[in-house]
Amino acid sequence: MIDFTSLEKYDICDCHHHIYNPKEFPYPDTNTTQPASTAEDYMKIKKDLHIKRSVIVQPSCYGTDNSCSLDALEKLDSSVTRAIVVIDDDITMDELKRMDSLGVKGVRFNIAPGTENHVNSIKIQAGKIADLDWSMHFWMSADYTYEIRNVLQELPCQLVFDHRGHLPAHSDIISSQSTTNLSPAGINHPAFDFICEMMAKEKAWVKISGLYLDSICDDYKDTLKIGKEYVKINSDRVLWGTDWPHPVLHINNQPMPDELDLLKMIDQEISAKDDLQKILVENPAKLFHF
Repeated sequence: MIDFTSLEKYDICDCHHHIYNPKEFPYPDTNTTQPASTAEDYMKIKKDLHIKRSVIVQPSCYGTDNSCSLDALEKLDSSVTRAIVVIDDDITMDELKRMDSLGVKGVRFNIAPGTENHVNSIKIQAGKIADLDWSMHFWMSADYTYEIRNVLQELPCQLVFDHRGHLPAHSDIISSQSTTNLSPAGINHPAFDFICEMMAKEKAWVKISGLYLDSICDDYKDTLKIGKEYVKINSDRVLWGTDWPHPVLHINNQPMPDELDLLKMIDQEISAKDDLQKILVENPAKLFHF
C-alpha cells in the first residue's frame, strides 16, 4: 500500500531512534562498545527514507545524562525533531520546563528483568511531567507491564509501550509434517489486552518498531502478526519507528537490517490506506506536538 517511489509525500515520522556520539559525549561505562551513530549519520537515514520528523529516544548507556540527545535535538532541528529523556526523581520543574522548550516531550523507563521495583519512580515522574503534557515511555517485559497494570492505569500522563509492549512473539513451536508453525503468544499474553484497553481509553500508545526484538523468524512474521493485531484493533494509537541504529543487534552481534526494508514491512501490518497516514503522520503529530 505504500508507494515506495514517492515516499516524500507521506511526511513520515520516525518515532523511535537513538543517537550515540562517544567522541563528543563519552560513555559513562568505558566497556560500552556501541559504535558512534551521530546526528549527522541519522541525517542520511532521513534522506534515504524521506523521513520528515523524528523522535530521539535516550539510550540506556547514557543513563540520566541527556547531553548527547539534547545536542542531537538541536542538530536535527527541533522544529521537526523531539526527544524522550531519562531523568532522576528529584529533577526540578525548572529543568523540565527548560528541556520542554528545547523539544523534549517525554521520559523513558528502560526496565530490565530482575531490577529493583520502579513503581515509586514511575509515580513521581508521571506527576511531574503531567502538567507539561509529556508522555511516559516503557521498555519492559510484558510480565512486568501486567504486574503493575493497576499503577499504570492511574498515571496522569499518556503512556507509550515501546516495540509492541515487549510481548513474547510465541509460546511454543509446533512441528507438523516437517512444517514449523509458530503459535503466537503476543495476543494471548494478558498484557496485550491491558495495553489495548488503555489504548481504547485514549491513555496509551504502542510502537510497532524493532521487529527483530522478541522474534525468532528471519522474516519477522511472528512480530508482524502482533503489530497487525494492534493496528486492526486501534490504528489511532499506533506509532512506527526504525529503532536505528539497532543497539540490541549490535550487542548480540547480529546482522543489521535495511531501514527501507523495515519500512516496507508496515504494509503487512495495515489493512486500510488511512492506517498509514495515521501511523506515520497524524498519530505522532498529536502525541509529540509537532
